[in-house]
Amino acid sequence: MGQTQKVVKRTPETFKLEFTAELIREYSSSPTPERLGMTKNSMQLYLHDGHPSGCIEWIATFPDSQEIITEIGLCFDHSKRLTDYDGVFELPTQAKELLRKAGFTVGDE
Repeated sequence: MGQTQKVVKRTPETFKLEFTAELIREYSSSPTPERLGMTKNSMQLYLHDGHPSGCIEWIATFPDSQEIITEIGLCFDHSKRLTDYDGVFELPTQAKELLRKAGFTVGDE
């Protein structure tokens, strides 16, 4: 038999966030953050069908149209509370806003 694949469903468009912000890259091995400049950003929430997990696809677009695409992995408990994330050093404020908008509980709540 073949390997079972998780089905990923796209959430409604209301669970997409667009914003403009300065992009700052941080590395755990460097004490100085790298300022990359202003970007137009889009975050889209995807959930794994039947599993308490999903991801946020984050696309940051620079004025010259260059893009950085980051996937933030998400794990939830069965009460829709965020229990873990992966792929970024710190969960961006905008990602927290998107999750709350979709009905999830995120930190400090």
